[in-house]
Amino acid sequence: MDKRSGEDSVSILFQALEDLSENSGRISRKILITFYLLLGWLTIAILLWAIAVIDLMLADIVVYAALITLVILAMIQIIEIREKLAVVVSRYQAYRHIDSMSISVPPGSDAVDRFLKFLDNTYNFSERLRGRGGKIERNVEIGGVKFDVYAEISGKMFDSLRGVKSYSFYLVWLPHSNTDTVKKIIEVAVNNSKKKNLDLGRIVIITDEISDELYDYILNQNIPVQLVVEMEDGTYDFIPFIGPRPDLLP
Repeated sequence: MDKRSGEDSVSILFQALEDLSENSGRISRKILITFYLLLGWLTIAILLWAIAVIDLMLADIVVYAALITLVILAMIQIIEIREKLAVVVSRYQAYRHIDSMSISVPPGSDAVDRFLKFLDNTYNFSERLRGRGGKIERNVEIGGVKFDVYAEISGKMFDSLRGVKSYSFYLVWLPHSNTDTVKKIIEVAVNNSKKKNLDLGRIVIITDEISDELYDYILNQNIPVQLVVEMEDGTYDFIPFIGPRPDLLP
């Protein structure tokens, strides 16, 4: 009885997450519409406040200032709700994606070429990147580190307010990896993204060997960094697996 009850509870939870995932796009659009309506109210309130300041109407100045503050706080909360929704949905989609995705290594001239083809086959990476006006470059040196692939999507005005993220992606082929080298790669990538005011999408390090020290170090990072290994059975091993997010490229 207890087992069946527990199974029913899990089924209900997954069904709720599935419904949320399927409707996340519609919910997100409604959140954006609400945001734009508040933005309109904010514009009107600022204009009325400016008129009150010009006419020296103290009571109106206080009222409109309070209204402006409340609208801004509401807009901030809406952005946070949209971000939380994206995180919850992405975690569920990552779980679902693991079960359905093919992790086979595609044919290619080298490990970098094969992984790019994997991203294109699985996520339409290049197409989605260029569709948002992004760029992808090969063999780019940044801060003394050579990245085999670097991609970015620059942010536009008011993107952050609308919940639309910029993007940066770093890929390094490092057959003989060690913790110090990986730390340097991560440091340079993080600093470059901060310098360019880009959201850090992912740092991928393709390697052939992983020490226990490096394994523990990667798993304890709070940024999207991932080790990728081509296994002997022709599949990828991801440490850790990073699922797709609705508001970010893979």
